[in-house]
This record gives sequence, structure tokens and C-alpha cells, in this order.
Amino acid sequence: TELLCLDLVDKDLVCKSFSLYIGYSHNYAQTIQSSNSTVQLDFDTSSNRVITPAIARLYDSIVKPGIPVRRINISANNVTTEECHQFNFFVDYSELEKDTKIQKAVLEIQKKFGKNSVLKGMNLQENAMTRIRNCQIGGHKA
Repeated sequence: TELLCLDLVDKDLVCKSFSLYIGYSHNYAQTIQSSNSTVQLDFDTSSNRVITPAIARLYDSIVKPGIPVRRINISANNVTTEECHQFNFFVDYSELEKDTKIQKAVLEIQKKFGKNSVLKGMNLQENAMTRIRNCQIGGHKA
């Protein structure tokens, strides 16, 4: 989700609808169907602070507990440019602007020093895939 948010910020895009697809292990593919659903936000945004909790709640509501997950796909729906989105009077845009500035700073560092220059602690764990995927082109070894 964080990488999707960084992509949105990098391209000056916002959206208010996200879809989540959960595919389960091949051992269960014959008996259990994949899970998918969409979450609608109240306003257009590219803020990680807003999008990540919404997708986490969606994940908790649709995933089948106890079954190994093989695939997770997240897609942004109805994407528009940041200059064309409609403002909402009930949203504190100053907080979202701070978040966007942080995301733009991270993007500048990554463009200058590489995508693996700024990582979260969870990306350094044993089976984490972010570092490996950052070195791939189209899902293949570079």
C-alpha cells in the first residue's frame, strides 16, 4: 500500500476507491475461492496515512483466517490528477499536505540513491520481499 501511495504522489494522482484481491494457497484453491472487495474513501487522496488503514480494515474484513495467502493485489480505482480533484470541507488538508511533503522527500531520496535507500524495519525481516522486488524489472531479475 505504501508503494502504491508513493506511486500516486510521484505522478501527482489521487483517488478515493481501492480494490483488494486475496488469492489463497494452491492447496486450498479447489475448495476456497479468492476474496476481493473495494473500499470507498470520503475524499480523493494519495496519503498513506488515510489509505493504509482503510485497506488494512478491508483486508481484515475479507480474508479467511487460518488459510495461507499466496497473492495480494491492490489497485487504485478512478484515478484523477491532483489538480482536478474536489475538496471536502470536513477534511484537514494541512495534515495531508505534511504527509505528501514527507512522501515527496522519500521519493527524492529514492531517485537519488536507489529504491532500497529508504526502507521500513519490516522490509529488513527474513522473508521480506520489498528489497528483492526493488531490484526486479517487471517481476523478473534485473
